[in-house]
Amino acid sequence: MLSYIGQLFASYIGLHFFIGSPPSMPAFIFVALILGIINIGTFFKQESYRYTKGINKAIRLERIDTMDGLEFEHYVAWLLSQKNYTDVEVTKGSGDFGADIIACRNGRRYTVQVKRHAQKISRRAISDACAAKDYYNCTNSMVVTNNYFTQNAIEFAMSVNCELIDRDTLGSWILDIQRFKST
Repeated sequence: MLSYIGQLFASYIGLHFFIGSPPSMPAFIFVALILGIINIGTFFKQESYRYTKGINKAIRLERIDTMDGLEFEHYVAWLLSQKNYTDVEVTKGSGDFGADIIACRNGRRYTVQVKRHAQKISRRAISDACAAKDYYNCTNSMVVTNNYFTQNAIEFAMSVNCELIDRDTLGSWILDIQRFKST
């Protein structure tokens, strides 16, 4: 809003300088309408970039915290595809044997367990992701969360070579995509 008022003021001064006297009210109203249309168009363009089709955009972590589990799974699948993972597929909702997503990268096939929780993620999520590897013929496992992992989970993941993506790493992924999309 302040930017719009500044633009109006600058337009008034510019018109005054250009025509040598204060601009007439119709000329000033015309300029104000044109600036208003440009500002509204810019606003809606920015908003549609952020929110079109719900999840298929790089968003803020606070938005992730309000997603339901299935929406978060689909968002993580989209993020993986943006991070150069291929053949990204969300598994069926129940009876998925511990893998919410299957994805490939650099010749490796991953089972991905996705956890959107308010508390830290326990060792069980790592166990689920690792147990699903054989069922889905995968070589690697990963757990992605909007939160952090317990110390027990981190130690276990290191021992079974499971990749952990916590809130900080997830935020980095989102920022990388936002930077890439804005260039």
